[in-house]
Amino acid sequence: MLTLDDFDFALPAELIAQHPSAERTASRLLQVADEAIHDHRFKALPALLDSGDLLVFNDTRVIRARLLGHKESGGQIEVLIERVVDARHAVAQIRASKSPRTGSRIVLEDSISLTIGGRSGEQGEFFALQLTGEGDLWTLLERHGRSGVAEAGRAGEARGLAAAHGVMLERDALGEGGAADQRVLEP
Repeated sequence: MLTLDDFDFALPAELIAQHPSAERTASRLLQVADEAIHDHRFKALPALLDSGDLLVFNDTRVIRARLLGHKESGGQIEVLIERVVDARHAVAQIRASKSPRTGSRIVLEDSISLTIGGRSGEQGEFFALQLTGEGDLWTLLERHGRSGVAEAGRAGEARGLAAAHGVMLERDALGEGGAADQRVLEP
């Protein structure tokens, strides 16, 4: 059985793409076949498919999930959105000198007002957040969030990089019934 530790490896900052390839089909593609690993370019994909192969499309992407702000008391905080539940609710980690209390209000990037709804996780490391101001979290994150990937890559902060890679946006990734769309494609 695979564990999370099986996917833990060192990734030098210089190997992390900071921008998408100018030509999308020139991006790299890794194929595992017959217990061997092969490097290809994405444009080779049609030639690698056999009739009846199943392709699973993953449209998740890293979100701009790092936000700075303050508590009602004025204390500074850093928030890393772990999961957007819906347009008005999210689960996040919060770094502060003193953890915010359930029911208290925080303001991020001088424009996003949220209420702390409670804590979760094995050690209470996650906070439930509810948007109390106008707008929706998707739009507010795009407008005000900071991308931890590029910043951590430039600064060489391994911890920030790992956290940023773990933050995935699953908006529209699931089909009608909540199951991922699956299609069998003929080459």
